[in-house]
Amino acid sequence: MKGVRVFVPYRTRSTETLEAFTVERETHALELMATSMPDTLLKLAHGGKRSGLREVIVRSIRTGRILRWRQEAASTRCRTPSVSIADGRPRWLEVKATTGNDGRFDWPRREFEKAFRERDRYELWWVYRVADSAPIAKCFPNPAKMLGTQQILLELDLLRAKIEYVG
Repeated sequence: MKGVRVFVPYRTRSTETLEAFTVERETHALELMATSMPDTLLKLAHGGKRSGLREVIVRSIRTGRILRWRQEAASTRCRTPSVSIADGRPRWLEVKATTGNDGRFDWPRREFEKAFRERDRYELWWVYRVADSAPIAKCFPNPAKMLGTQQILLELDLLRAKIEYVG
């Protein structure tokens, strides 16, 4: 298996300068990690054949919680498929990036359908000016809810419909 595995034993007793790492403190630390890791992974992704951070798994033996982040990076887009959160159900993060200011992107049917299916558990992240020293990342939670508003525009070059087959 490629990568690095790190085991960190719990500090069960307080010292002069550090408190014991209780289950409550661990639960809080895991929650902080779950909310901040997607932003961190974006910064560590590399497109093409260059090595970059592809997956992070954090397992808590005491709480049983598993946080898992996976991503694929290409020169034109980055994608982080899912982050597992407290209830064990995944929260889906679709991350798109551009070197410019334009928010236009190709939205494959599979990803569009997932956004509709997952709704509140799906976030579209857009990173503008990704090659600059200070890129701008914006989160658009539940993009399916944005349809029919001025927040998102679908450009349909080909719209195909299918109705009941009568044989």
